[in-house]
Amino acid sequence: MTVGNMEKRIKRRVTARDHTFFCVCSPGTGNICRKELSCLGIDPSGISVTKGGVEFTGKVYDCYLANLYLRSPVRILMRICGFRAESFAELEKKASNVDWELYVPSDAAVEYSVSCSKSRLYHTGAVEERLVGIVSKKAEKDGISSADSAEGRPLVKLYVRAENDRFEISIDSSGDLLFKRGVKEMAGKAPIRENLAFALLQRAGFSPEDILADPMCGSGTFSLEAAMIKKRIPPGYFRGFAFENWPCFRPAQLAHIRKKAAEQFAKAKEKSVFAFDIDDRALDFFENRMNACGLHDFIRIEKKDFFDLTAADFPNKGLLVLNPPYGKRMGSRDETRAFFQEIFEKLGADFKGWRTGIVIPDRSLAELSGFKCRISPFFHGGLDVFALTGKV
Repeated sequence: MTVGNMEKRIKRRVTARDHTFFCVCSPGTGNICRKELSCLGIDPSGISVTKGGVEFTGKVYDCYLANLYLRSPVRILMRICGFRAESFAELEKKASNVDWELYVPSDAAVEYSVSCSKSRLYHTGAVEERLVGIVSKKAEKDGISSADSAEGRPLVKLYVRAENDRFEISIDSSGDLLFKRGVKEMAGKAPIRENLAFALLQRAGFSPEDILADPMCGSGTFSLEAAMIKKRIPPGYFRGFAFENWPCFRPAQLAHIRKKAAEQFAKAKEKSVFAFDIDDRALDFFENRMNACGLHDFIRIEKKDFFDLTAADFPNKGLLVLNPPYGKRMGSRDETRAFFQEIFEKLGADFKGWRTGIVIPDRSLAELSGFKCRISPFFHGGLDVFALTGKV
Protein backbone atom coordinates (compact mmCIF):
# COMPACT_ATOMS: atom_id res chain seq x y z
CA MET A 1 0.00 0.00 0.00
CA THR A 2 1.39 3.42 -0.93
CA VAL A 3 1.93 6.16 1.63
CA GLY A 4 -0.70 8.28 -0.09
CA ASN A 5 -3.34 5.56 0.11
CA MET A 6 -2.56 4.94 3.77
CA GLU A 7 -2.89 8.67 4.51
CA LYS A 8 -6.29 8.74 2.83
CA ARG A 9 -7.48 5.74 4.83
CA ILE A 10 -6.27 7.28 8.09
CA LYS A 11 -7.99 10.56 7.32
CA ARG A 12 -11.25 8.89 6.28
CA ARG A 13 -11.38 6.24 9.03
CA VAL A 14 -9.65 7.93 11.96
CA THR A 15 -9.12 11.70 11.92
CA ALA A 16 -12.35 12.70 10.17
CA ARG A 17 -14.61 10.48 12.27
CA ASP A 18 -16.08 10.93 15.71
CA HIS A 19 -14.80 8.45 18.28
CA THR A 20 -15.74 7.48 21.80
CA PHE A 21 -13.11 8.31 24.39
CA PHE A 22 -12.98 7.18 28.00
CA CYS A 23 -11.36 9.24 30.76
CA VAL A 24 -10.24 6.89 33.52
CA CYS A 25 -10.87 8.71 36.82
CA SER A 26 -10.09 8.16 40.47
CA PRO A 27 -13.17 7.30 42.57
CA GLY A 28 -15.32 10.33 43.25
CA THR A 29 -13.82 12.59 40.56
CA GLY A 30 -16.10 11.74 37.61
CA ASN A 31 -18.29 14.82 37.95
CA ILE A 32 -15.23 17.05 38.16
CA CYS A 33 -13.98 15.52 34.90
CA ARG A 34 -17.39 15.99 33.27
CA LYS A 35 -17.30 19.68 34.17
CA GLU A 36 -13.77 20.00 32.79
CA LEU A 37 -14.82 18.45 29.48
CA SER A 38 -17.76 20.85 29.17
CA CYS A 39 -15.46 23.82 29.84
CA LEU A 40 -13.13 22.49 27.14
CA GLY A 41 -15.93 22.84 24.59
CA ILE A 42 -16.86 19.17 24.26
CA ASP A 43 -20.56 18.76 23.38
CA PRO A 44 -22.29 18.04 26.74
CA SER A 45 -24.74 15.68 25.03
CA GLY A 46 -21.81 13.38 24.25
CA ILE A 47 -20.47 13.32 27.84
CA SER A 48 -21.57 10.72 30.38
CA VAL A 49 -20.26 9.77 33.81
CA THR A 50 -20.02 6.00 34.04
CA LYS A 51 -18.35 3.30 36.09
CA GLY A 52 -14.66 4.09 36.44
CA GLY A 53 -14.69 7.41 34.62
CA VAL A 54 -16.28 9.59 31.96
CA GLU A 55 -17.04 8.88 28.30
CA PHE A 56 -17.16 11.58 25.66
CA THR A 57 -17.55 11.77 21.90
CA GLY A 58 -15.20 13.76 19.73
CA LYS A 59 -12.51 13.85 17.08
CA VAL A 60 -8.86 12.86 17.53
CA TYR A 61 -8.15 16.60 17.84
CA ASP A 62 -10.39 16.66 20.93
CA CYS A 63 -8.27 13.84 22.34
CA TYR A 64 -5.21 16.09 22.01
CA LEU A 65 -7.04 18.85 23.87
CA ALA A 66 -8.29 16.52 26.61
CA ASN A 67 -4.85 15.09 27.34
CA LEU A 68 -3.27 18.53 27.41
CA TYR A 69 -5.93 20.37 29.43
CA LEU A 70 -7.78 17.96 31.74
CA ARG A 71 -6.49 17.91 35.30
CA SER A 72 -8.67 15.24 36.90
CA PRO A 73 -8.34 12.02 34.81
CA VAL A 74 -5.70 9.31 35.24
CA ARG A 75 -5.55 8.41 31.54
CA ILE A 76 -7.64 8.72 28.37
CA LEU A 77 -8.48 5.76 26.12
CA MET A 78 -9.88 5.79 22.59
CA ARG A 79 -12.35 3.03 21.76
CA ILE A 80 -11.27 1.12 18.67
CA CYS A 81 -13.96 -1.55 18.41
CA GLY A 82 -16.60 -3.50 20.27
CA PHE A 83 -18.16 -6.85 19.48
CA ARG A 84 -19.73 -9.93 21.02
CA ALA A 85 -17.71 -13.17 21.15
CA GLU A 86 -18.68 -16.42 22.86
CA SER A 87 -15.81 -18.53 21.51
CA PHE A 88 -12.15 -18.04 20.65
CA ALA A 89 -12.92 -18.64 16.99
CA GLU A 90 -15.44 -15.80 17.08
CA LEU A 91 -12.99 -13.58 18.95
CA GLU A 92 -10.23 -14.22 16.39
CA LYS A 93 -12.54 -13.63 13.43
CA LYS A 94 -13.89 -10.33 14.70
CA ALA A 95 -10.56 -9.02 15.98
CA SER A 96 -8.98 -9.88 12.63
CA ASN A 97 -11.43 -7.53 10.93
CA VAL A 98 -9.90 -4.55 12.73
CA ASP A 99 -7.51 -2.45 10.62
CA TRP A 100 -4.79 -2.38 13.25
CA GLU A 101 -2.40 -0.55 10.93
CA LEU A 102 -4.59 2.56 11.23
CA TYR A 103 -4.00 2.70 14.99
CA VAL A 104 -0.69 0.95 15.68
CA PRO A 105 2.51 2.43 14.21
CA SER A 106 4.69 0.08 12.17
CA ASP A 107 7.69 0.32 14.52
CA ALA A 108 5.78 -0.01 17.81
CA ALA A 109 5.77 -2.61 20.54
CA VAL A 110 2.27 -3.69 21.59
CA GLU A 111 1.32 -4.30 25.21
CA TYR A 112 -2.02 -5.74 26.32
CA SER A 113 -4.13 -5.21 29.43
CA VAL A 114 -6.95 -7.76 29.48
CA SER A 115 -9.83 -8.11 31.94
CA CYS A 116 -12.71 -10.60 31.69
CA SER A 117 -15.87 -10.71 33.79
CA LYS A 118 -18.96 -12.91 33.48
CA SER A 119 -17.88 -14.08 30.03
CA ARG A 120 -17.46 -17.50 28.44
CA LEU A 121 -13.95 -16.43 27.52
CA TYR A 122 -12.75 -15.82 31.05
CA HIS A 123 -9.06 -16.71 30.78
CA THR A 124 -7.25 -13.39 30.27
CA GLY A 125 -4.00 -15.05 29.22
CA ALA A 126 -5.73 -17.06 26.50
CA VAL A 127 -7.53 -13.95 25.21
CA GLU A 128 -4.24 -12.05 25.08
CA GLU A 129 -2.53 -14.95 23.30
CA ARG A 130 -5.12 -14.89 20.51
CA LEU A 131 -4.82 -11.15 20.09
CA VAL A 132 -1.03 -11.29 20.01
CA GLY A 133 -1.33 -13.87 17.25
CA ILE A 134 -3.63 -11.63 15.24
CA VAL A 135 -1.35 -8.63 15.63
CA SER A 136 1.65 -10.81 14.73
CA LYS A 137 -0.01 -11.66 11.43
CA LYS A 138 -0.41 -7.97 10.82
CA ALA A 139 3.26 -7.58 11.66
CA GLU A 140 4.22 -9.79 8.73
CA LYS A 141 2.16 -7.61 6.40
CA ASP A 142 2.37 -4.13 7.92
CA GLY A 143 5.49 -4.19 10.05
CA ILE A 144 3.82 -4.07 13.47
CA SER A 145 6.11 -5.47 16.17
CA SER A 146 5.24 -7.65 19.15
CA ALA A 147 6.19 -6.33 22.60
CA ASP A 148 8.86 -8.95 23.26
CA SER A 149 10.86 -8.10 20.15
CA ALA A 150 10.71 -4.31 20.05
CA GLU A 151 12.99 -3.03 22.78
CA GLY A 152 13.45 0.71 22.56
CA ARG A 153 10.55 1.20 20.15
CA PRO A 154 7.40 3.26 20.82
CA LEU A 155 5.01 1.42 23.12
CA VAL A 156 1.32 1.05 22.28
CA LYS A 157 -1.02 -0.17 25.01
CA LEU A 158 -4.25 -1.90 24.07
CA TYR A 159 -6.91 -2.33 26.74
CA VAL A 160 -9.23 -5.29 26.25
CA ARG A 161 -12.32 -5.55 28.44
CA ALA A 162 -14.77 -8.45 28.24
CA GLU A 163 -18.00 -8.39 30.22
CA ASN A 164 -21.03 -10.62 29.60
CA ASP A 165 -19.38 -11.83 26.35
CA ARG A 166 -19.12 -8.27 25.06
CA PHE A 167 -15.57 -7.24 24.10
CA GLU A 168 -14.33 -3.69 23.96
CA ILE A 169 -10.83 -2.86 22.71
CA SER A 170 -9.31 0.56 23.37
CA ILE A 171 -5.96 2.22 22.77
CA ASP A 172 -4.20 4.35 25.37
CA SER A 173 -3.72 7.95 24.25
CA SER A 174 -1.89 9.24 27.34
CA GLY A 175 1.21 7.15 28.00
CA ASP A 176 2.40 8.05 31.50
CA LEU A 177 -0.49 8.54 33.90
CA LEU A 178 -1.87 12.04 33.53
CA PHE A 179 -1.21 13.07 37.12
CA LYS A 180 2.45 13.06 36.06
CA ARG A 181 2.53 16.65 34.89
CA GLY A 182 6.18 16.61 33.89
CA VAL A 183 6.76 19.10 36.70
CA LYS A 184 7.64 17.00 39.74
CA GLU A 185 10.43 14.46 39.26
CA MET A 186 10.64 13.22 42.83
CA ALA A 187 8.28 13.14 45.76
CA GLY A 188 8.35 13.76 49.47
CA LYS A 189 6.78 11.56 52.08
CA ALA A 190 3.23 10.42 51.25
CA PRO A 191 2.86 12.81 48.29
CA ILE A 192 -0.61 13.50 47.01
CA ARG A 193 -1.15 12.92 43.30
CA GLU A 194 -1.72 16.01 41.19
CA ASN A 195 -5.14 14.94 39.93
CA LEU A 196 -6.31 14.42 43.52
CA ALA A 197 -4.80 17.72 44.63
CA PHE A 198 -6.80 19.37 41.86
CA ALA A 199 -9.96 17.52 42.97
CA LEU A 200 -9.55 18.78 46.52
CA LEU A 201 -8.92 22.33 45.29
CA GLN A 202 -12.11 22.12 43.23
CA ARG A 203 -14.17 20.80 46.13
CA ALA A 204 -12.86 23.63 48.29
CA GLY A 205 -13.96 26.18 45.67
CA PHE A 206 -10.49 27.34 44.63
CA SER A 207 -10.34 30.05 41.98
CA PRO A 208 -7.35 31.72 40.26
CA GLU A 209 -8.03 34.87 42.30
CA ASP A 210 -7.63 33.09 45.64
CA ILE A 211 -4.80 33.36 48.11
CA LEU A 212 -3.58 29.79 48.71
CA ALA A 213 -1.86 28.76 51.94
CA ASP A 214 -0.03 25.41 51.78
CA PRO A 215 1.56 25.18 55.25
CA MET A 216 2.65 21.52 55.08
CA CYS A 217 3.70 21.72 51.45
CA GLY A 218 6.23 18.86 51.27
CA SER A 219 7.23 18.54 47.62
CA GLY A 220 4.71 21.23 46.69
CA THR A 221 1.93 19.41 44.84
CA PHE A 222 -0.91 21.71 45.98
CA SER A 223 1.16 24.85 45.39
CA LEU A 224 2.42 23.83 41.95
CA GLU A 225 -1.07 22.81 40.84
CA ALA A 226 -2.58 26.06 42.10
CA ALA A 227 0.15 28.17 40.50
CA MET A 228 -0.27 26.42 37.15
CA ILE A 229 -3.99 27.17 37.32
CA LYS A 230 -3.28 30.80 38.16
CA LYS A 231 -0.78 31.12 35.31
CA ARG A 232 -3.16 29.21 32.98
CA ILE A 233 -0.57 26.54 32.16
CA PRO A 234 -2.31 23.36 30.94
CA PRO A 235 -1.44 20.35 33.13
CA GLY A 236 0.05 18.48 30.17
CA TYR A 237 2.13 21.36 28.84
CA PHE A 238 5.47 20.01 30.08
CA ARG A 239 5.04 16.37 28.99
CA GLY A 240 4.43 14.11 26.01
CA PHE A 241 1.64 11.64 25.20
CA ALA A 242 1.18 8.20 23.70
CA PHE A 243 -0.97 9.58 20.87
CA GLU A 244 2.18 11.21 19.47
CA ASN A 245 3.12 7.72 18.24
CA TRP A 246 -0.19 7.08 16.45
CA PRO A 247 -0.16 6.85 12.63
CA CYS A 248 -2.82 9.61 12.54
CA PHE A 249 -0.81 12.01 14.72
CA ARG A 250 -0.23 15.45 13.22
CA PRO A 251 2.62 17.24 15.04
CA ALA A 252 1.60 20.61 13.61
CA GLN A 253 -1.82 20.35 15.27
CA LEU A 254 -0.36 19.70 18.71
CA ALA A 255 2.27 22.42 18.20
CA HIS A 256 -0.53 24.86 17.35
CA ILE A 257 -2.48 23.89 20.50
CA ARG A 258 0.61 24.38 22.67
CA LYS A 259 1.36 27.73 21.00
CA LYS A 260 -2.19 28.98 21.63
CA ALA A 261 -1.92 27.83 25.24
CA ALA A 262 1.35 29.70 25.75
CA GLU A 263 -0.22 32.89 24.41
CA GLN A 264 -2.74 32.72 27.28
CA PHE A 265 -0.16 32.43 30.09
CA ALA A 266 -0.86 34.99 32.80
CA LYS A 267 1.63 37.16 34.66
CA ALA A 268 1.59 37.51 38.42
CA LYS A 269 0.92 40.92 39.89
CA GLU A 270 2.08 39.64 43.27
CA LYS A 271 2.75 36.32 44.99
CA SER A 272 -0.47 34.60 45.94
CA VAL A 273 0.59 31.01 46.74
CA PHE A 274 2.34 30.64 50.09
CA ALA A 275 4.13 27.37 50.80
CA PHE A 276 5.74 26.37 54.10
CA ASP A 277 7.45 23.29 55.47
CA ILE A 278 10.18 22.31 57.91
CA ASP A 279 11.94 19.83 55.59
CA ASP A 280 14.95 21.54 53.92
CA ARG A 281 15.37 18.81 51.29
CA ALA A 282 11.73 18.96 50.21
CA LEU A 283 11.81 22.76 50.05
CA ASP A 284 15.01 22.79 47.97
CA PHE A 285 13.53 20.35 45.49
CA PHE A 286 10.25 22.25 45.39
CA GLU A 287 12.03 25.55 44.71
CA ASN A 288 14.08 24.05 41.86
CA ARG A 289 10.95 22.73 40.14
CA MET A 290 9.08 25.97 40.72
CA ASN A 291 11.85 27.95 39.04
CA ALA A 292 12.20 25.48 36.17
CA CYS A 293 8.51 25.87 35.37
CA GLY A 294 8.49 29.64 35.59
CA LEU A 295 6.20 29.79 38.62
CA HIS A 296 8.47 31.77 40.95
CA ASP A 297 6.41 34.94 40.47
CA PHE A 298 3.35 33.21 41.91
CA ILE A 299 4.79 31.22 44.84
CA ARG A 300 6.56 32.22 48.03
CA ILE A 301 8.44 29.39 49.75
CA GLU A 302 9.58 29.64 53.36
CA LYS A 303 10.84 27.26 56.03
CA LYS A 304 8.34 27.57 58.84
CA ASP A 305 6.20 25.31 61.01
CA PHE A 306 2.45 25.40 60.44
CA PHE A 307 1.87 25.90 64.15
CA ASP A 308 3.97 29.07 64.09
CA LEU A 309 1.92 30.70 61.33
CA THR A 310 -0.85 33.25 61.79
CA ALA A 311 -3.18 35.08 59.43
CA ALA A 312 -0.72 37.99 59.59
CA ASP A 313 1.67 35.96 57.41
CA PHE A 314 -0.74 36.44 54.47
CA PRO A 315 -2.05 39.54 52.68
CA ASN A 316 -5.68 38.37 52.78
CA LYS A 317 -7.88 35.48 53.78
CA GLY A 318 -8.14 32.66 51.26
CA LEU A 319 -7.95 28.88 50.98
CA LEU A 320 -5.73 26.80 53.28
CA VAL A 321 -4.95 23.23 52.20
CA LEU A 322 -3.34 20.45 54.23
CA ASN A 323 -2.21 16.90 53.62
CA PRO A 324 -0.98 16.15 57.17
CA PRO A 325 0.98 13.04 58.15
CA TYR A 326 -1.17 10.15 59.36
CA GLY A 327 -1.15 6.37 59.60
CA LYS A 328 2.25 4.78 60.23
CA ARG A 329 3.95 8.17 60.21
CA MET A 330 1.89 9.28 63.22
CA GLY A 331 1.80 6.07 65.28
CA SER A 332 -1.39 5.01 67.04
CA ARG A 333 -4.96 6.05 66.31
CA ASP A 334 -4.99 8.11 69.51
CA GLU A 335 -1.82 9.95 68.47
CA THR A 336 -3.33 10.70 65.05
CA ARG A 337 -6.51 11.99 66.67
CA ALA A 338 -4.54 14.20 69.06
CA PHE A 339 -2.51 15.63 66.15
CA PHE A 340 -5.61 16.51 64.15
CA GLN A 341 -7.16 18.04 67.26
CA GLU A 342 -4.13 20.37 67.39
CA ILE A 343 -4.56 21.23 63.71
CA PHE A 344 -8.22 22.16 64.12
CA GLU A 345 -7.51 24.20 67.24
CA LYS A 346 -4.80 26.08 65.33
CA LEU A 347 -7.20 26.80 62.48
CA GLY A 348 -9.88 28.04 64.88
CA ALA A 349 -7.44 30.29 66.72
CA ASP A 350 -5.56 31.86 63.80
CA PHE A 351 -7.47 31.26 60.56
CA LYS A 352 -11.05 32.18 61.37
CA GLY A 353 -12.95 32.98 58.16
CA TRP A 354 -10.56 31.03 55.89
CA ARG A 355 -11.82 28.28 53.62
CA THR A 356 -9.99 25.00 54.00
CA GLY A 357 -9.39 21.64 52.35
CA ILE A 358 -7.81 18.92 54.46
CA VAL A 359 -7.03 15.26 53.80
CA ILE A 360 -8.14 13.21 56.82
CA PRO A 361 -7.62 9.44 57.32
CA ASP A 362 -10.83 8.87 59.26
CA ARG A 363 -14.29 10.37 58.75
CA SER A 364 -14.76 10.67 62.52
CA LEU A 365 -11.96 13.25 62.71
CA ALA A 366 -14.34 15.79 61.14
CA GLU A 367 -16.17 16.07 64.45
CA LEU A 368 -13.04 17.69 65.88
CA SER A 369 -13.10 20.53 63.35
CA GLY A 370 -15.53 22.81 65.16
CA PHE A 371 -16.93 24.19 61.89
CA LYS A 372 -19.46 23.11 59.30
CA CYS A 373 -17.73 20.95 56.70
CA ARG A 374 -18.31 18.58 53.82
CA ILE A 375 -16.74 15.10 53.79
CA SER A 376 -15.94 13.38 50.48
CA PRO A 377 -14.31 9.96 49.87
CA PHE A 378 -10.74 10.36 48.67
CA PHE A 379 -8.77 7.35 47.44
CA HIS A 380 -5.13 8.28 48.07
CA GLY A 381 -2.08 6.01 47.92
CA GLY A 382 -4.13 2.82 48.21
CA LEU A 383 -5.92 4.15 51.28
CA ASP A 384 -9.56 5.13 51.66
CA VAL A 385 -9.22 8.60 53.15
CA PHE A 386 -11.44 11.66 53.02
CA ALA A 387 -11.37 15.26 51.86
CA LEU A 388 -12.74 17.69 54.42
CA THR A 389 -13.76 21.05 52.98
CA GLY A 390 -15.46 23.98 54.66
CA LYS A 391 -15.04 27.43 56.18
CA VAL A 392 -13.35 27.87 59.55
